[in-house]
Amino acid sequence: MITMADSEISVEKRCQLLGLPRAGFYRDPALGLRAGDLELMDRIGKLYLEHPWMGTRTLSTKLTMPEQAVGRDRMRRLMRITGVESLAPRPGTSRRQPRHPVYPYLLRGLTIDQPNQVWATDISYIPMHKGFMYLIAIMDWATRKVLSWRVAAHWTPASEKLPLQWCNKSDIFIDNDRSRRRPAG
Repeated sequence: MITMADSEISVEKRCQLLGLPRAGFYRDPALGLRAGDLELMDRIGKLYLEHPWMGTRTLSTKLTMPEQAVGRDRMRRLMRITGVESLAPRPGTSRRQPRHPVYPYLLRGLTIDQPNQVWATDISYIPMHKGFMYLIAIMDWATRKVLSWRVAAHWTPASEKLPLQWCNKSDIFIDNDRSRRRPAG
């Protein structure tokens, strides 16, 4: 075992034995965190639980103190490390992807005047302390009533079909979250 007290072995020889460059001998282990980062990450987490829509700009403004300025780049780095991400919509989320198919709109020119003629489904994401819950609802467009709903901790394609088991059949079923219209059945 080679210790720092062994003065008869040079730094060059030690690094050669370990297969390391000499510059690595003098460098401290890189943790990726600066002084005060752990305290700041704790404050970010607490503020995020109260205001999950805040992004890097707002959080850095709120957490800046007279004795310590918190820049946006540092805030972005600490948010990435802690896994905190703003719930605010990002720009360009409504842009159409050219490779995705465009489905025809089946309701154009259709008068919806009777129950069970057209149904729609919607999936809402409900933020919780750790993660999300998923609310899946099926609605009748003529009566505007919720026909069935379920809350799931984990979303799977099978979760979306669960509420359908408790409903009668409709002529047309609208899947709002996938922007596709299809005959029910």
